[in-house]
Amino acid sequence: MLSVAAAAAITCAGAAARAQADPFQGIRTFDYQNRRAVDEIHRQIVAARQDPAKLAPIEARLIAALNDESATFAGKQEICKFLWFMGTSRSVPALAKLLAGDQKAADAARYALERIPGPEAGAALRAAMLRASGLRRIGIVNSLGARRDRRAAPALAALLKANDKPMRDAAVSALGRIGTEQALSALKPLGSRDIVVCQALLRCADGLAAAGKAGLAEQLLTGLTAQGRPTVARVSALRSLAALKRPAVLPLAMKRSSEPDAYVRRGAAAVLAGLAAPAAVKAIVAGFPKLPPEARIVLLAAWGDRREPLAAAVSLRAASDVLPEVRAAAIRAAARTGGAGAVPAVAEIAAKGDGEAGLAREALAGLPGQASARAIERLSAEGRPEVRAAMMAVLAERPGASSMAALMAGAGAADSVVAVAALRAIGNVGGSGEVEPVVRIMAGAGDDGVREAAARAIVACAQRSGEREAAVSLVVGASGSASLPARVAALGVLAELGGTRALTELTRAASSPEPDLKRAAVQGLADTWADSGAMPVLLGIAKGDQQRGVRVIALRGYLRLAAQDGRMSADDKATAIEQGLAIAERPDEKRQAFGALRDCRTEQAVSLIAAHLGESDVFTEAAEAVLDLAAPQRRYDRNLPAVKGAAMTAALDKIIELATDEGLKERARKAR
Repeated sequence: MLSVAAAAAITCAGAAARAQADPFQGIRTFDYQNRRAVDEIHRQIVAARQDPAKLAPIEARLIAALNDESATFAGKQEICKFLWFMGTSRSVPALAKLLAGDQKAADAARYALERIPGPEAGAALRAAMLRASGLRRIGIVNSLGARRDRRAAPALAALLKANDKPMRDAAVSALGRIGTEQALSALKPLGSRDIVVCQALLRCADGLAAAGKAGLAEQLLTGLTAQGRPTVARVSALRSLAALKRPAVLPLAMKRSSEPDAYVRRGAAAVLAGLAAPAAVKAIVAGFPKLPPEARIVLLAAWGDRREPLAAAVSLRAASDVLPEVRAAAIRAAARTGGAGAVPAVAEIAAKGDGEAGLAREALAGLPGQASARAIERLSAEGRPEVRAAMMAVLAERPGASSMAALMAGAGAADSVVAVAALRAIGNVGGSGEVEPVVRIMAGAGDDGVREAAARAIVACAQRSGEREAAVSLVVGASGSASLPARVAALGVLAELGGTRALTELTRAASSPEPDLKRAAVQGLADTWADSGAMPVLLGIAKGDQQRGVRVIALRGYLRLAAQDGRMSADDKATAIEQGLAIAERPDEKRQAFGALRDCRTEQAVSLIAAHLGESDVFTEAAEAVLDLAAPQRRYDRNLPAVKGAAMTAALDKIIELATDEGLKERARKAR
């Protein structure tokens, strides 16, 4: 025979098996762990696809499980969730029974009744409200409000006299959601400064409007905008009036936009900005000058965003306002609302060159359409010089063939102000196609500013397009017969562009008998050239040129290129710098060499620097360089080792011997 324990185990196992096989049985024992039963019921509901004939048996089995007193709370909670979206009046009795039981289960049932359509669910909640108290009653009141249960209005109105503020507030909110005339009658006598009451009245107005009683809703909302009401409610009432398109909103918002309260002012201005009917816009435009600055700024921004043509004239006038904030908003709005017609006026602002010129250029650059493009291009060709120059920057922000053609025409203008502005713009946006015509402009320019702007544009266009060698060929070809200033400018361009041919031309010019060409070539190699290819040329000039100034420029360039060459080994770099130090005539170049040697981290570098410790005019810099080499350093995101050895020891001893600064002596002793 089986023992009692064994029999119980078999019974439990059988029950578990049945629960696993039948999800409606399994949900009764659900404990938030194994969701197999819950998921299976959900699958069945989805498969029924809202077919009442298929859903009815599922609902019946859920009701049976809900009525099972042995079912877990977790299971009942999941059943209530299912009934939220598929329950009918058949579920109401079982759910209503839970309303008087455990608080957590009551809340789950209440949420379901809140969503089940039909009068039965509302009746169950109303009946439960009369019996309940405390938090349970507050929850039911909230659910009746969510259902917008009109029949609950009398009972809810009775709760307005309660001493319990949370209960009273819940009843107020529920009546607001119900939103009938009866609900409004109950709410009207309550305090006008109470935000909960005002929010309920706002909801009530929505309900009245939805019921076709827009006039009553307008009257209610108008009262809510009055002073003495909470500011949030006042602004919300204005927004609701605007949403209902009620005529009262326009004069009210105009008036409220001058209120002392900043929140109300901003809210009223935003409401005005949202009124897009032509009659409303015309009325606002007429009263625009009398509005406070805050409201004018909001309106201008809104009109510009929606490109309101009725606001074009007033926006242009506002561009002359005494307040800079208003002017800035007006400039943007004027361009957007006026379109092509506003281009001449906004262009005049862009030509002033003050802080608002940039705003005007930005506004013009963003104007869409061919008409606007033609207006801008026309001014770039026919306006007064300052306007034409301002339009060049605008054209650079409006990509396209016609814009580039207008820029190239401006670059060839006789007026240097226009030509320089156009060349700068071309430098910002041009490519390989613009190099050749700009080279011709540089070669033939008689104005220094135009020539310099053309040179910068050539470099920028060539670099952007990646066709440096082609640009070098064009520059070399054009400079042969050009004037001396143009040839000087061409050498600067070659130094920027680099490459074998450019280096050849600069090397040749560096030995030119023409002083200006020679100096320009040396300057280009020394200050601009980017790689170590120019080092032999510069070293030769630094050693042998007759002019001391040229030798100095060349040596400084040589040391710069040696220092920045990351491909040279430390030994090679030190050797190269040694050659520079050997011919250095001034302390400045010696200091430059010491700085470059700090990165070499070799005994050779230490010895080169130490050889100058006896020179008083560079002693401090030489000592600092030795001490830098004597300790590990962190530079360029890498660790540089300390230099050790006999050369370092000798250099530190010499610092200790010669230094007059005790701090320097002490650092040398520690490093030793």
